[in-house]
Amino acid sequence: MNWTQLRTLLWLHSRLYANRMRRGGAGNVIVQAVVSVMSLVLGIVTFLIGFLVGAFALVKVSPSAILLVFDGMVAGFFFMWMGELLLELQRAEVLSLDKFLHLPVAPSGLFLINYVASYFCLSINFFLPAMFGMSIGLVISKGAYMVLLFPMVAGFFVMVTALTHQFRGWVASLMENKRRRRNIV
Repeated sequence: MNWTQLRTLLWLHSRLYANRMRRGGAGNVIVQAVVSVMSLVLGIVTFLIGFLVGAFALVKVSPSAILLVFDGMVAGFFFMWMGELLLELQRAEVLSLDKFLHLPVAPSGLFLINYVASYFCLSINFFLPAMFGMSIGLVISKGAYMVLLFPMVAGFFVMVTALTHQFRGWVASLMENKRRRRNIV
């Protein structure tokens, strides 16, 4: 995929989004703006809470207690992520691959745009800043060896979202058949 194709696909994605907002009316635009601002505020607040917990609340606890805190956050993320996944399975891809197969476009660019678009959801806006904030707080309170948490947290989110995106694509391909779709739903 060359840079001009990717830029064109990003432009197409932005135009489709703008058209969807325009068709939804002024109320849809207002609700979307409020949700976006609240999502940003939620990310900042969870980052600060994670930082404060890592810097002050987990100072004198054992490593197994820190592991349990991260396990709790992972369990909460999985619970919220699965709920979002069930809701998202009923919608289509941002840029459907079958609509672009006749064009000289690499499917990897479409996959990349759809994959990056899947990162804009409530569960990632809630848990990713919280885990990074807690990691920064633990680096300050426990020492420099806690820097190893950053690649682990990033790897965890990339792994879960990539696997989920692959699963979502597989289920979407199964749901193209009308009879099979009723059975799956």
